[in-house]
Amino acid sequence: MVTESYDYEEVEKTMMYYGTPLVTESDFPFNFYLLDLPHNTSGWWAKHLVDLWMSNMPRGKWPNWVVGNHDRSRIGSSAGRVYVRAINLMLLTLPGTPTTYYGEEIGMENINVTQSQIQDPAGKYNASLSRDPERSPMQWNSEMNAGFNSKTNTTWLPLHPNYETVNVEVQTEDKGSVLSQYVFLNGLRQSELPFLRGWFCYVLADTDVFSYLRELDGHKGAYLMVINFGKGSATTDLSAVQELPEQLKVLMSTNTANDGKVFQKSRILTEPGEGLVIRYSTYTRFHPNHPAECFVSEKACYLETVDILYKC
Repeated sequence: MVTESYDYEEVEKTMMYYGTPLVTESDFPFNFYLLDLPHNTSGWWAKHLVDLWMSNMPRGKWPNWVVGNHDRSRIGSSAGRVYVRAINLMLLTLPGTPTTYYGEEIGMENINVTQSQIQDPAGKYNASLSRDPERSPMQWNSEMNAGFNSKTNTTWLPLHPNYETVNVEVQTEDKGSVLSQYVFLNGLRQSELPFLRGWFCYVLADTDVFSYLRELDGHKGAYLMVINFGKGSATTDLSAVQELPEQLKVLMSTNTANDGKVFQKSRILTEPGEGLVIRYSTYTRFHPNHPAECFVSEKACYLETVDILYKC
């Protein structure tokens, strides 16, 4: 069960909704802090918002992440279209439960709403308070009303003009689309044990880049994420991270031209809004040497010889 709390300035009050050893409140309270990502697109800011939750969450609890909702401007409009894929990548590779507001998986943007079209009660009182721009109909296809309503000529709120090209049907056919990348990442997090039960560790954060890894004891496969939230190209040097191999191969980049590319760990190149998922193989774990940078809800280990996961 999830609860909703708006103790925004006092994160410790929100954490109370996890409950105590004696009183169960819920599985977790909604984490809305990532909604502030557009306020400062940088690697430092992304890590700060993630760590705001991780460092305050009670030990052994399960995190969760929300990057869009019906009260806040859509990612494509607030952060900018260039960052949509990177933010989705982070959402789906962090530990815990991700929550996606409908349409963010295809990169929908805010609509323009005239005074006569306002439906939000708050907007009718004060147009500047209207939340209707982020509440337009889901864009399913390029047909009438974007496939949301085929019975009448109008919808509750107007469609975004880009619905003919930004919709589920079109993006399903495009293997490099926002949706296709979202589906790939979602499949990865559901099928790979390091994402399901593994450690989460901070690796680096600077002006542009936020980097972290996911690993599981006994599991040879591990994943490194390198995400450029900055305004310019970045070269990331991870040569000081001894637990990483010298060469790193990109499993998936939000820039499909870089899928499969091999980087030296001392020179990982990313463009603004580009996120990399790098898969590497090693039994050398990062978390034992960096306990202050790592987190796991409930420690688990993998026994490769019999393919089982066990509590350890």
